[in-house]
Amino acid sequence: MSKARFVYRTADNMFIGGDTGDRQPPLIAGPNDPVTGQPTQVPDLVNYGVAEFGDADTPDIERDLYDPATGGKRRMTDAEHAALVLRPTLVMSKLQAKLALKQVGKLGAVKAYVASLPGDHDASLAWQDAQVFKRASGLLVSAATALGFTPEEIDALFIAGMKIDV
Repeated sequence: MSKARFVYRTADNMFIGGDTGDRQPPLIAGPNDPVTGQPTQVPDLVNYGVAEFGDADTPDIERDLYDPATGGKRRMTDAEHAALVLRPTLVMSKLQAKLALKQVGKLGAVKAYVASLPGDHDASLAWQDAQVFKRASGLLVSAATALGFTPEEIDALFIAGMKIDV
């Protein structure tokens, strides 16, 4: 049985890669080399870890998390998958956002909400000037929550909006 080394990010225990080679965490600047005086690079062991798995228990880096309690892996819940993997990648243009909101009958409500805000409010400025909207944006989540959107509705809106060809 061969072993594979998988690198995981310690902040959220997400696997960021793995293979049958000698996989190591990303490199960061280390101390200067005493001979050349040049900076060295060392594995980022503070922010990343390495776990070894055999063929039978190789993690799926899209759906598994490193489990520090067992030194193994565990399957993400659907909520964790959406929060850690899907949501940060959801981005749509302003036009895609408007068309997606129109499709679900919410464009008027969003326009009314923005109109009710002071002109220099962050959400008002974002609606006027942003070229893209990111699902992971705290400002977007705050505005959507104020409008009564659930996290699942926001995800669905982004997924629908990203499919609109503009």
